[in-house]
Amino acid sequence: MSNNAVSDIEIQKQAQQQQNNILAILKSGNATVVNEKLQRCRDFKEGKDIPVPFCYKGIPTSTLSLENSPKEELVLEHVQQFQKQFQLHYDERRNLFLYPKNECDLYKFICTTLRPQKIGYLELYNYEQCARYMSFFIAYEQLDPPDQFPKVIPSPTNVARWQKGDCFDLAMLLCSVLIGVGYDAYCVYGTAPRSITSKNESDLEYIFINNGIKEDDEDKDKDNDELKDNEFAILPKEEIVSKYDTKIQKQKEEFEKEQKRIALTIDDDEPDQMGADYYAGKRIHCWILLKAGKRGVERNLFIEPATGRIYQINESPFLTVDAVFNNKNFWINMKLESKVADLNFDEMDTSMNWEYVMLDTLVEQSQQDDEDYNYGEDHNQQQKQVDPQQQQLQDIAQILDMPPPWPPKLFIDKEAFLKGTPLGESTVFYKKCKIDSYAPYSQEKDGLVQRYTIYQDYKRLKVYEIRYFYKHRSDKLVLKRRFPYEFKTIEEYEPGNKPQRKTITTIDRQLRIILYLSNVEITMVQQKELKKLERKQLKNTRTEMIEFDAKDKKFEQRDLIHNDRYMGQVKITKMTQKYELSELYPASEQPQKVVIDLVKNVIRVYYHMNKGEINPQVKELKRENMHGLGKLNETGVEKKNEDALVSQENQRIANLEKECLTHIKNQEDEVKKDEEQLRSQDLKLEKTLHDKARERYKETLKKSEEEKQREQADKDYLFPYLEKRKLLGKEVLNYNEALDIQKDVMTKLKERLLSRAAIIQKKLEEERAKLDQAEQMQQKKADPDDNEYINIQFRIDILEQRAIRFESQALLKYEEMDRKLKEDKRLNELKKK
Repeated sequence: MSNNAVSDIEIQKQAQQQQNNILAILKSGNATVVNEKLQRCRDFKEGKDIPVPFCYKGIPTSTLSLENSPKEELVLEHVQQFQKQFQLHYDERRNLFLYPKNECDLYKFICTTLRPQKIGYLELYNYEQCARYMSFFIAYEQLDPPDQFPKVIPSPTNVARWQKGDCFDLAMLLCSVLIGVGYDAYCVYGTAPRSITSKNESDLEYIFINNGIKEDDEDKDKDNDELKDNEFAILPKEEIVSKYDTKIQKQKEEFEKEQKRIALTIDDDEPDQMGADYYAGKRIHCWILLKAGKRGVERNLFIEPATGRIYQINESPFLTVDAVFNNKNFWINMKLESKVADLNFDEMDTSMNWEYVMLDTLVEQSQQDDEDYNYGEDHNQQQKQVDPQQQQLQDIAQILDMPPPWPPKLFIDKEAFLKGTPLGESTVFYKKCKIDSYAPYSQEKDGLVQRYTIYQDYKRLKVYEIRYFYKHRSDKLVLKRRFPYEFKTIEEYEPGNKPQRKTITTIDRQLRIILYLSNVEITMVQQKELKKLERKQLKNTRTEMIEFDAKDKKFEQRDLIHNDRYMGQVKITKMTQKYELSELYPASEQPQKVVIDLVKNVIRVYYHMNKGEINPQVKELKRENMHGLGKLNETGVEKKNEDALVSQENQRIANLEKECLTHIKNQEDEVKKDEEQLRSQDLKLEKTLHDKARERYKETLKKSEEEKQREQADKDYLFPYLEKRKLLGKEVLNYNEALDIQKDVMTKLKERLLSRAAIIQKKLEEERAKLDQAEQMQQKKADPDDNEYINIQFRIDILEQRAIRFESQALLKYEEMDRKLKEDKRLNELKKK
């Protein structure tokens, strides 16, 4: 025991010593910890930020790193003087954060850092979608330390390119985009709780948790709802139930439910409590104010840029508001002790609770116009009686108007935009929920873009449901919901798949429900259930009228046994088939529904009702009699003691049963074929229009490059030899490479010259052979033909001259090529050796 105690004390002393060493290093200022944001800005200033985006190319460096423009210097001087006067008259300890440094180490008026611009993506046009997208697109970084303003405010263009930034960077980028698309947006900074500044949403509900949940489209009619909707239909009477028995049964069920809940509930299931916050009430944060009036915004709203959540002013979690600014002006809250819900943001230009930095020339001019406007001769006198001090203020206002934004145009690359996040995937934890997001086409196997994991407890240990969202799949699967503890899976498809499926519900491999979309052949939803030891056709609606076969066929009991592909042999206990009403025949003669109960051995036929009828016509028949009447004797003649009409009607109903059974089996065969086809085909991800256009552009670019290579090959005699040895683009070759190129060129030239000489020699030999043959023919003939002999001799003379001339030219070409190679600058190494 004593040894263990000594060892524990030594461990504590070592830990304390290490902590003291770390604190000493931090206090001495020799720590090597560098803020990542400052490092990015430093790399950009020093030119290490490679590659430089094209939006910065062609811009004078003076606008980025060297100096401010005269107009910016004038406004900056006014802002600095304003801050001194403010601290002198109001609060000397209050920092207004008016002119922070940018990434080029230049002081800039913060309003000029906003760069209103509309970016060409539809997802950024609506403020809700834009805020949600930007919260994932920019990786959030907390302020360090959290109670101080950032040392650098980079341009929104660089923030969008780096895809990293703190609350000020993210808020200013979002504000620039919102103003660019027409919203009246402002940046607000003040204090906020730790859950907001740290982007902790683990205790908040996920606002899109109901995505993928649709109303149940299944037919909710019970088996006893056999009547078609009719205003004269007699509704079934309500069953008389004792209120006391109902109360006792309800109490019993609630007790059993509570006991089951207690048995399954974890006792310590509660959210994790965060420790005490050292910076409570001091954490600086920046967010967005969206004022009403533009783009259909009905009331003022707060937007948290780190999470994309939208709050009402009186329900926001923010603690205090220090200042508000946009690209036109900067407003200071003069009552810091006021709650956020009590602030009036619509009176920033007129209320004494707000102080603005820049004089708004438009407001001053409009007020002056209202004061000067009058009827009659007093108008000219009022114009002459202008206050000199007010005139001076107007002149200053015209001089000190807001300079244009200094950052370049906002640009977001298409590839980066499609990723949605810096890494192409993200994981966020919410209250009893985890959301995994993936960029389109990043999951090549199944096209997964999002996964919701919903838990039953705060510890996220017991999974209730998992939702998989898919895109661009060839089988058109868009949503898959899995309930692990219920052994239940629901798959939802979008229109366009070949089997025309809508949903497939599978429960423990015992029950499968398939809903089909309507098409030309199937005008209403078809629903089928497969269940162990029971098979039930719920509903099968068809547009075509059934034609009954006049031939009779013996109906055997073995036909009721069906070989199911999942459970083997199953017995059909009940079949139901419904029919639509046709206008070609009387309604009372057309069956509406036929229910075949194979357990009770009864057939019920419900007929359609004529207009004005209240009660439908229902027939209940025994199956044994039905099939007995349908039999034929050995001679094939119908029994004489039976009524012909009754026999025909019974035969018709018996055929309905056969038709229903055949239709069930045919449907099962079709489903089996659809599943085999679905399993056999390879899952592929369909390409979007953008991807197709991009591939087409790449093909066009490749063709243009090939054409350039052909043109270059025509101009450069060494192009094919350099391409063969992969030396294209090399200005100077070494000795071995130059020697190989020389050998290749000379060898190719020699082969080409020898081949041409061989062709000339071959033709010359052929003509000489013809000449010998012509001489022999002339010797045999009494009257020889000299023209043919002369022509052959002429061709021989021409070929001999051409051979001599080619031989002399070949030597010249060989020498000329050798000289050309020696003079080529790329082969200069040959001259040195």
